[in-house]
Amino acid sequence: MSYNDKAEYDAYVALPSEKRLVQTLSHMMGAEVRSASPRNQSKMGGMSGVIQFLDVVLASTGESLALVLKTAAGSPLRATLGSAREALFYDAFGSSLEDANVPRCFYAHGDMATGDTTLLMQCLENAVPAGTFFGGEQPNNWGVQERLPELCAGN
Repeated sequence: MSYNDKAEYDAYVALPSEKRLVQTLSHMMGAEVRSASPRNQSKMGGMSGVIQFLDVVLASTGESLALVLKTAAGSPLRATLGSAREALFYDAFGSSLEDANVPRCFYAHGDMATGDTTLLMQCLENAVPAGTFFGGEQPNNWGVQERLPELCAGN
């Protein structure tokens, strides 16, 4: 979000956390959000940054959405690895791939120069995390080795 001056930014920061979240999500989605709260869910492995699972209700329709907010601050390593590609992919192609079971993306920003990434996307319930197919030897799966067969089975 952008602010016109320090007073506008200070007013935003002073809001209770749920109101800040609702305001930020409304900006990202281009639609008014009535409410937003964290889901009782955690990511499986991965070193992809901070992942927050959210329950969101749209003001106009009352529709409830399960969303994932993925953020990763830029760093020289993330820039070198091209980590912003995921956000750039969703920004360019995401809306045209919804029929292919690609999660709906409401907001995507990626900066290849810094590696900074922000994505707000649909949470696919009961989906198989793609990284599970790389096996137990993959460092991202070390904490879930005993669950890999179950995870790979899918729905």
